Amino acid sequence: MFLVTALSSAAIAFGLGANLPQISRMLRTRSAGGQSAVGWGMGAITNLCLAYVNLAGLGAVLLGAANLATVALCGVAIVLIRRFGAAAKAPAVPADHALDAMLTQELALTREAVEAAQRRRDERRAAQRPATEPADMAVAVA
Repeated sequence: MFLVTALSSAAIAFGLGANLPQISRMLRTRSAGGQSAVGWGMGAITNLCLAYVNLAGLGAVLLGAANLATVALCGVAIVLIRRFGAAAKAPAVPADHALDAMLTQELALTREAVEAAQRRRDERRAAQRPATEPADMAVAVA
C-alpha cells in the first residue's frame, strides 16, 4: 500500500510540475501554440480516475484532492486553448509571409536560424572561391 501511495504522490508532483509551466506560458504569451485540448482532456480524465482510486480505494484524501486540483488545472488549460486558439486564427497571407503572420514564434525563429545557416554557407563558399578565374579557363573560353 505504501508503494502505491508513494508512486501516486510522485505522479501528482510530476503532473503539477508539467501543468503549471504550460499554463503560465499560455497566459504569458497569450497563445495556445501547439497545445491540444484533446490531450489536456485526456489528462483531466486520467486524473479524475486517479482521484476516485485515491479517495474511494485508498482513502488517501490528500492525494485525491491533489488529483482533483490537477483536473481543475487541465480544465483551465482547455479554456485557455479555446480562448487563445480561436483568437490565433491568422488571416490568409502570401506563402512567403506565412511564417511571419503566425502568432507563435517557434517557426519564425526556425526560419531565422535556417536563413542564418544559409548565409554562413554562402559566405564560406565565397571565401573558398578564387578571386579571379584561372588563366587556363579564361583562354579556353576565348
